[in-house]
Amino acid sequence: MNGYLKGIIKKNKLILYSREHAIFIDNNNGYLVKRKCPHLKCNLLFNSVEKTWDCPCHGSRFDIEGNVISGPSKYDIKTKSVK
Repeated sequence: MNGYLKGIIKKNKLILYSREHAIFIDNNNGYLVKRKCPHLKCNLLFNSVEKTWDCPCHGSRFDIEGNVISGPSKYDIKTKSVK
């Protein structure tokens, strides 16, 4: 990850954000994503309640593995499982 790094720790979950990537770590599983929404390149935020990556600009939502749940984005986000 490059640039600044911000972290949030909530109930044994860790969410880290950099300018280009984000990572969610829960127990022994980690998910690294390219943080830009494919629709118009807004920064994605992790929804720890529903375990989704959400775009605050236009409402696109992606599951924890990067697959589109709802648009307007028609493209998945790139994710990588990390341990």
